[in-house]
Amino acid sequence: MYMDGAAFMTLLSAYIIVVHLVGRTLTKFQIAFINFTFIGLAISSMLGWLSFMGRISALLEDLAELNSNSAFMVEGGSEATIIYFTFRTLVVLGAIIYMFQIRRSNDSKTDT
Repeated sequence: MYMDGAAFMTLLSAYIIVVHLVGRTLTKFQIAFINFTFIGLAISSMLGWLSFMGRISALLEDLAELNSNSAFMVEGGSEATIIYFTFRTLVVLGAIIYMFQIRRSNDSKTDT
């Protein structure tokens, strides 16, 4: 499943809003379900994008075999892939850490 940047930001925003508004009141099962769903969608979007990039690479190789002098044949792109995966991974990890910080702040308030 390919998920463009806007869809990913929608998913991330929905997760953050749920965490912020009701994260403290969720049961462990609800948190596990929300986290599992969020991580699953994030991973599937990254794998979809990777598949999409593989298809693009194959098409570029076919163009190279045709001795094309197209502007699309410019080398590069691996840096963009690394930045893409690093950014999305850090955003997903940050969102999950935020969830646990919200949960821990509730636990420390109930302990006092």
